[in-house]
Amino acid sequence: MTFSYSRLTAFDSCKYKWLMKYILGIEKLENSFFSTYGSFIHDLLAKYYRGEGDSETLALEYLERYFHRVLGKPMHNSTVINYFNQGLDMISSLQPVKEQVLGVEQEVKWQLGGRDYIGYIDLILQGDNGIIVRDHKSRDLKPRSNRKKPTKGDVELDEYLRQLHMYSKPIKEIYGEFPTSLEFNCYRTQRLIKEPFDEQKYAETCDWAIKKADSIEKNENWGPNIEFFGCKYLCDVNRECEYYNAGR
Repeated sequence: MTFSYSRLTAFDSCKYKWLMKYILGIEKLENSFFSTYGSFIHDLLAKYYRGEGDSETLALEYLERYFHRVLGKPMHNSTVINYFNQGLDMISSLQPVKEQVLGVEQEVKWQLGGRDYIGYIDLILQGDNGIIVRDHKSRDLKPRSNRKKPTKGDVELDEYLRQLHMYSKPIKEIYGEFPTSLEFNCYRTQRLIKEPFDEQKYAETCDWAIKKADSIEKNENWGPNIEFFGCKYLCDVNRECEYYNAGR
C-alpha cells in the first residue's frame, strides 16, 4: 500500500470507512458539499498560481461554474451562502506572489519506515530566506497563541502541521534543503498562517507516521465511528455503509 498523510489521519476518523475504501476498494460514491467546494477552490487557485488566469477572469469562472462543481447539501443553508461569498471574495482579492513559484499541486513521493508515501503540495515557493511550502485550507485555523499552556487552537495547528512536516522530506530530496517556512492559506477567512520549519517537530512527525502505519497494519478492530455530522455530511462511502443505512 502507498500511504499518505490523509490516509494516516483518516484511520482515526473511522476505521470502518478506512476498511471500505482502502482494503475493500469501495470507490467514492457520494460528492459532499465540503469536498467538492474544496476541490473547486483548489482548482481555481492552481490556475492562478500557474498563470492561467487573473483574479477577474477566475472570479467570473467561479460564478459560472460554482453550482456545477459544488454538489451536495450541508446541514444549514447559511453555510452555502457563507462559503459562496467567502470563496468569491477570496478569488476576487488574489494578489500576485512576490516569491518565485517552484511548484503548483506538485506530486511528491518518498519513503518512510520502509513504506511508500505520496502527496500533492498545493504551492511551493522560493522566498528570500529559503523554500516555502504552502497548503490551502478551508478550515479556519488560528495562529499560534504563544501562551505557556497551548490552547486548543495550538494543538489543532500542530496536528495539521504534521502534513507539511511530512512534505518536508521530499522537499529536501528534490531541492537539497528543508523548507524554511510552513504555511497555511486559510482561504475562506483570507488568513495566512506562517510557521518556521522545526527539525524536532519534523522528527516527531516521522516517528508519529511510522507508528501510525504500524498500528494500521496490525489493526484487527474495524468497528465504525458513528457520528451524525461526519457520517451524513463528510463520508463519501456512506451509501455502502450498513451501519449508516441501518439508522436511517
